[in-house]
Amino acid sequence: MLSQGADRPRVILHAVKILQVEAYRVFILEDDYGYVVINDGTEKKPKPHYILGSQKDGTVIHYSNKKDFLAAVSNIPSGSTLREYAKCLCPLSYGLTEAQLVYKDIPSLAKAKGIKYSDKCKMYCNCPDSLRKKKQVE
Repeated sequence: MLSQGADRPRVILHAVKILQVEAYRVFILEDDYGYVVINDGTEKKPKPHYILGSQKDGTVIHYSNKKDFLAAVSNIPSGSTLREYAKCLCPLSYGLTEAQLVYKDIPSLAKAKGIKYSDKCKMYCNCPDSLRKKKQVE
């Protein structure tokens, strides 16, 4: 999804609905590539959802399995930047099993492929007080 920025369209990687203030926290892609890992299921029945966004292509692609997601990450061009995008409070991936998470896989995969991986994820504040004055916040 694209949003118009000052000098070029911006890639919206994900948006989290904040029920208490009827607003969305929008994750704007700031790196060449970014990803989000989400549990679309429950704690007892986790359902992984992986999102990979590309600034260059202006694309956001969704994956339902870890194998396909990691294969897509391995195709990122060498020298590109990659970072995880997340929110504060309860992680979007809460409830996924250790085998469904990718935090152990991504750093070694990025290194092997020559991808510049930032181990400092882009963290968006999800607290309702930060959203009360705005209905959509970056």
